[in-house]
Amino acid sequence: MPDAGAPDPDELKGVWNIDYTASHIKFAGMDSGVAFDGEWLDWMAAIHFESMSLNLSSFDIQIMTAAVETGNDDRDQALQLWTWFDSDNYPAVLYQANQFENRDEGGYVANGHLTVKGKRTPAALDFTVTQEGGRFVLDGETVLDRIALEVGLVEFMDTRWIGQFVTVYVHVEADGTL
Repeated sequence: MPDAGAPDPDELKGVWNIDYTASHIKFAGMDSGVAFDGEWLDWMAAIHFESMSLNLSSFDIQIMTAAVETGNDDRDQALQLWTWFDSDNYPAVLYQANQFENRDEGGYVANGHLTVKGKRTPAALDFTVTQEGGRFVLDGETVLDRIALEVGLVEFMDTRWIGQFVTVYVHVEADGTL
């Protein structure tokens, strides 16, 4: 007998209930010629993914720019300044996608837009979706050009010291249905 409190599987079709404690959005870059890793600590997402009906899928992700951890307090504080993410005036970065494609190797690409400091720029996210232990796991990656996004201005434009490209890694674990 089905659990009376359990949601109807048809109502959940494609909608993900994200486990934020098992999920993350991380990034890797270069600072003073040395590689470093970071993580956005405060984010939320609405993921609707239907592998058999990609036209019904959508991602809507909001990342709070003041909640960042790179292992260096000075760098964490600098990322909030106007020359970087300008957290006082633009507290969030948005990623929205509603166009998806299958990849030959079994993955997908989300073609969407990234909004940084009020500027909307096309951005693609390559990702896979697997099912592990009754959960769905999305692993994605994209490379962003911080200069094109106008992040790291003025003295930070010199790419000899601060890398021009940043790789973003997304890992989302959720309950839902494909």
